[in-house]
Amino acid sequence: MNEVNIVLPRPHQGQQQVIDSQARFKVLLCGRRWGKTQVAQIISIKKMLAAEQVAYVTPTFDLAKNFFNEILKVLPASIIRSDNKTDLYIELITGGSIKFFSGESLSRFRGYKFHYVIVDEAAFIPDLKTAWNEAIRPTLSDYQGGGLFISTPRGKEFFYSLWLKGNDSLESEYQSFHFASNTNPYFPREEFEAARKSLPVMVFNQEYLALAGENQNNPFGTDNINKNIIQVYSANATVVYGIDLAKYNDFTVITGMDADGRMTSKERFQLPWGLTQNRIEQLPSGILKVVDATGVGDVTVESLQLTSPNVQAFKFTAESKPKIIYELIKDVEAGNVSYDPGTADEMHTFEYKYNSTGHIQFNAQAGFHDDQIIALALANKFKKEALASVAGPSLYFR
Repeated sequence: MNEVNIVLPRPHQGQQQVIDSQARFKVLLCGRRWGKTQVAQIISIKKMLAAEQVAYVTPTFDLAKNFFNEILKVLPASIIRSDNKTDLYIELITGGSIKFFSGESLSRFRGYKFHYVIVDEAAFIPDLKTAWNEAIRPTLSDYQGGGLFISTPRGKEFFYSLWLKGNDSLESEYQSFHFASNTNPYFPREEFEAARKSLPVMVFNQEYLALAGENQNNPFGTDNINKNIIQVYSANATVVYGIDLAKYNDFTVITGMDADGRMTSKERFQLPWGLTQNRIEQLPSGILKVVDATGVGDVTVESLQLTSPNVQAFKFTAESKPKIIYELIKDVEAGNVSYDPGTADEMHTFEYKYNSTGHIQFNAQAGFHDDQIIALALANKFKKEALASVAGPSLYFR
């Protein structure tokens, strides 16, 4: 075979440590934009050039397809024997190959054998423990193959337990690595500091410092949630009501808050729209009421504004929801807001995720609700406006 050059970015120092490791199983815990995909790409190509069979696992089919396309761009056409975009399979003239699998259907692993397996975003593979023990690990037996697990953390689940193995002197087959985002010399320092200042502490610690939280992708943090729980509502005057209207199987929640950020009352119910509107109309007329006007709530809020004073609409969008949730998280961290145990329970099952464009989305975990959190966030956000309106006119920028 004629000499062929494959041009890849030069690894930085941390990446080179992982690439050079001779451990059978490597576990890489790192922050966002550290360069884990480049490590996986280099290791994959080296294995393929050595005539080895590589499996590459990602949480979703779309991510697998992205890496498939990226590696095709790097490999010279002269060394590719075949590539199949449907099966996400590449074979080189060396006899080495790579096949991609989605974490959504890892039962397809059965029947294969590989020299090496790379599990990308391992913390986000559904039921990784079962998949590794029953489907992935057996495919390495024939060749006594190895593997690389790479991911940002997602709580202290199975991926984190694998990382702990690499720190255990009795686990000789494993080696673990931990790198924060800013250990990548090409990651802009100002971007790292901007993330530190703007993101909730729990989110920043997990996503950029690669420090596993106690409860997966919860942005509040268990200790922060628990320190602000009150067993008795505040007896102080209510200055604002945050109101989340029921959608489909959700509940309508009306949360009152005093000037100090303490919850003064809460109602949670499922009623027809007409009765829900009547209940809101019965609230004290002199107090600001901020109502979620997203989607079907828009018509209800317009109707309320005709019959009730001090009703203000708030529409949740891809931009406005993260902002109002960020503000609530920051106030929970600082101890500036308090709430009842029911609201705290919802906070424990709240999570954040990064979407395909790299932006954070906040939602309740599957099977849970976030209506109490939304009502509290509305009250918390507009408490400041309610107080300002009492003190006198002021500018307010949403």
